[in-house]
Amino acid sequence: MAVFETSRPQAEVVLAPGKEAYAGLLLRQGNKDVSTLVRNMALAPHGQSPDHDTGEGVLLQMPKGGVYVDDKARVTYWNSSSEAAVSPLFAH
Repeated sequence: MAVFETSRPQAEVVLAPGKEAYAGLLLRQGNKDVSTLVRNMALAPHGQSPDHDTGEGVLLQMPKGGVYVDDKARVTYWNSSSEAAVSPLFAH
């Protein structure tokens, strides 16, 4: 999934224990003949892999039965404010 480059924070987001970070997700529902059926989606901190734990992400549940998503889906970088995370979603 592509990233909104305009959402890159000025500095790396580092969280103290118990604090939150925010990311925006833009999904576009597509035609089932050319799109992917998504039933749930994991949104995790960048760099998450079995040998590199960056902390917990979140499992997003799609509406019952799932959603057909086209290849224009985008996500923002993690940010320390919700406004910084979602504003690029509305700039396009």
